[in-house]
Amino acid sequence: MEIVRVCKDCGLEGTIEDLELFTYSQIHKHCRKNLCRECNSKQAKGRHNPTRAKDLQLRRLYNITLDDYNTMYNKQQGLCSICGDKHDVLCVDHCHSTGKVRGLLCRGCNLMIGNSQERSEVLERAKQYIIKHKG
Repeated sequence: MEIVRVCKDCGLEGTIEDLELFTYSQIHKHCRKNLCRECNSKQAKGRHNPTRAKDLQLRRLYNITLDDYNTMYNKQQGLCSICGDKHDVLCVDHCHSTGKVRGLLCRGCNLMIGNSQERSEVLERAKQYIIKHKG
């Protein structure tokens, strides 16, 4: 007697020899799902929501919502708070000791602040260095 597996979405049938048509369960590693690989892939793509993922990331890292981010972005008109250049996406700048959000910066300016370890005297020396060696 041949064991037949049937996809619960599309009705695809497969025997024990055709088990590669069906995916393994994430919970029960030794069992196969009742979905063929194609239906499982479609179902997984439908679950991914980039907007929700971004909102959860902002809440977890900075304690702000995606709406808060969008309000800040629109208030800054998409401009970096330091260099003033327009960007499609800006980084959330925050104080590492207090966690307080300061504003939105481009990636370059955010890295500059981070690499200076938020020490204003280092940034001031960098400014003086650039002025001294200008031209």
